[in-house]
Amino acid sequence: YYASLLNHSTNAELSWFVKQIKGKGIKFNEFEISQTGSRFEIDYENDSIKFGLNLVKGIPNKDAVLINSIKKSDINTIPELIKFILDRKVTKRTYEPLCRLGYFKSILKNSRILEDIINACKNKKISQTIDEIADGILQSTAGEKDWDKMQKFEWEKRYFDFYFNEHPFRKYSSFFYENAPDVIAQLTSPKQIPDDLESGQFKLYGIVNKIIIKKSKKTGREFYKIILEDDIKQLFITIFDTRDVSDLNEGEFVLIPSSKTKFGFTKSKNSSIKKLI
Repeated sequence: YYASLLNHSTNAELSWFVKQIKGKGIKFNEFEISQTGSRFEIDYENDSIKFGLNLVKGIPNKDAVLINSIKKSDINTIPELIKFILDRKVTKRTYEPLCRLGYFKSILKNSRILEDIINACKNKKISQTIDEIADGILQSTAGEKDWDKMQKFEWEKRYFDFYFNEHPFRKYSSFFYENAPDVIAQLTSPKQIPDDLESGQFKLYGIVNKIIIKKSKKTGREFYKIILEDDIKQLFITIFDTRDVSDLNEGEFVLIPSSKTKFGFTKSKNSSIKKLI
């Protein structure tokens, strides 16, 4: 039932559904090699749910089928992985997002370095071997760190359109609770908004999920809809001035002073959007 539910959900719903399902004690496989399916599928052997490679933006179906055909015992080393990618002609559109999402972390924990190795092997000279290239890069990058947590959040948002491991809202809000509890107590996040909330003025804070450009049917004037979210809920905030969104990016933690009317939330006049972190 839950696998089917997830396969018929929008990206906006997936993050919330996954959290609710985990809360019921149902396990999900790690998003890594040999543990995924073509779509959300049941892993009967481990009594869990597999994530689907169809969730990753841009991966061609033929590559998804090839990657999902890999069994746990098939590929365990960097040369074995690269030989598979080269021989099967797996495209960069596939291995780049998978590296950035940590899909091959069981082969090399540092996914950033692994992506560099694969790219170098794709462009190798005839005289070079995969082992020589991999060893050379591993030696020259010894001690270099993987992508940091914030960069990994960005990759998840870019390639999945939702956060499937840990939502950044939790990290940001815990930082404020620890360092500025009086400030955070005066703000409201989407999950604190009841459905029957009356009109009024609110200081709304959360993560910018998406910035959508709209056009008025009557005037033809462009305006914006910001999807603001916390780790549980989302809401729309209408913004009319282009200057308010010119420096705004998806994934940022922001405060938006807003007015609530019967038509929904609108950014308050003579106010500005503040980036909290």
